[in-house]
Amino acid sequence: MVNKKGIMILSNLRQNGRDKLTNISKKTKIPISTIFDKIRTYEKNLVIKKHSCLLNFSKLGYDFDVCLLIKTNKEEKEKLKEFLLTKECLNTIFKTSTCYDFFVEGIFKDMQELHNFIDLLENEFSLVRNDILYIIGDLKREEFLNQ
Repeated sequence: MVNKKGIMILSNLRQNGRDKLTNISKKTKIPISTIFDKIRTYEKNLVIKKHSCLLNFSKLGYDFDVCLLIKTNKEEKEKLKEFLLTKECLNTIFKTSTCYDFFVEGIFKDMQELHNFIDLLENEFSLVRNDILYIIGDLKREEFLNQ
């Protein structure tokens, strides 16, 4: 369990993962050595899974951000999972427990690249359901514990 000091450290890292420990120490009034030790413990225990940055994909030329809701037959579920895990165009893949097997976020340069991926998916697998949600704007992303 993470205590109040730990939440303060994690919240600061969520705001700016590149912030210096000295700055976090000044903001939280927690000693630098404690912050360092807690971060290492959180990394070891996978409270912190990885350090990364959020990108504006459209500024990089990837204008199509979509969510795919995918369901296949029971026999192909594992094969579909392995297929999805190999695709670089997929930013996030969730296994779900509802009427879909997977919730997937894909990043594509244009509509043609998206349709090529969907065609590949439909040709490789017997999809029971395949719904596409076009993301037209971020209202809030990666903000939990970011106060």
